[in-house]
Amino acid sequence: MATIIPLKTQGALEPRRQQFRRDVDDLLQMLLSIKEHELGGTVPRSALFPIELEKLIPLLGFRLDEINELGGVRVGSPWAESDIQVPGMLDRRERVIVVARNQPVVERRYTIAHELAHLLYHNSPRHLRERVARLSKREAGLAGSLDHKREEREAEIFGAELLMPEGSCD
Repeated sequence: MATIIPLKTQGALEPRRQQFRRDVDDLLQMLLSIKEHELGGTVPRSALFPIELEKLIPLLGFRLDEINELGGVRVGSPWAESDIQVPGMLDRRERVIVVARNQPVVERRYTIAHELAHLLYHNSPRHLRERVARLSKREAGLAGSLDHKREEREAEIFGAELLMPEGSCD
């Protein structure tokens, strides 16, 4: 049996994690209702795993697009030698979550869950999931940088909670 290591949160994020767990429970209930309707009967919660993320997105009024690659984002300096590859993006105006098909399946699923967090909890019109880069204090100012880091951390926590909800490994 695998050992499960909990994703650590700072004390300030613990109330958010509790909210994410309640919201994940609601999303799973929606998926369970859909599955029961499709199959015409009662379905155990365990039948939801792995979570069918592609069914959640239309319920939230968005669509999922998979493209070969999203390219990269120049970080720090416009003269940087290489880009940070972007595996996913949420575009609120176009009502789409875009993921790069050239990423491993596990990473694509996590990217979708991460972007769903931005959709549900953050109001920026566009979010890019960057693999390594974070805005620096110089680029966005201290307040903007801290907000960005908090939103990214929340999206990481929500993604983990959605893909591996409490009790899913029992």
